[in-house]
Amino acid sequence: PEFQRAASAVSKVTSADPVVAPGGVTRAEVVHVAGEYMRCIAVLREKREKTLLPLALGEYGHVLRLLGDAKGAAQAWSDGLDTVFPVMHVSRHWRTIVPPSLMLRGENPQTSEHVISQYGAWSVLTAGSLAYSLARYGHPQDLHVQLELSLLCAHLLAVPFSSGLPHPQRAAEFAGYTPRELIAGFDPLTDTMRSEPATLMDAAEFATGVLLRNGHAVEALPMLSLYQ
Repeated sequence: PEFQRAASAVSKVTSADPVVAPGGVTRAEVVHVAGEYMRCIAVLREKREKTLLPLALGEYGHVLRLLGDAKGAAQAWSDGLDTVFPVMHVSRHWRTIVPPSLMLRGENPQTSEHVISQYGAWSVLTAGSLAYSLARYGHPQDLHVQLELSLLCAHLLAVPFSSGLPHPQRAAEFAGYTPRELIAGFDPLTDTMRSEPATLMDAAEFATGVLLRNGHAVEALPMLSLYQ
């Protein structure tokens, strides 16, 4: 299906190729990029790569969105989430991966069972960005799905805070808290190829708006600390 979408996109390119992105980027150039991403994703799937594949799927989704393929973009982001976690349809079953009690009541599991230990900090933040993209661009009209994905995003972006002291262990305690670091020796903003600061800020800002409109202000507090 991915190759069919690219072929369909190519067939729409005319001699008067429209500019679709800043800097004079034309549709034909974006279609070419989409094809390169598809080849990259195919190789990563073949190698069963778990770290780079979600990143590639996330970027591929934005390329498809630029081409006007909203459905294909949403599928790419959803596939990215399903790649990070061993649960299909993560947006529906996310509470089995990131229990709300982890953030709301500070009920941390054993170290070996912690989300960071199981999946890695980079993958958790990548999944948060994917949940944001899927909520904002993949389901702009489905308010229930958008809320579920925003809750997922908020809980994922709060996970690094739950890895240990000196951070507060309950969401409500973040109201007056300004963090100096997420995890000792780990700064998610140092590698923009894995975790783009602007994307994390957009994710936190958008998800916070959705949560506030739906009465989930407490869940937004750790995410706002990350934003700060």
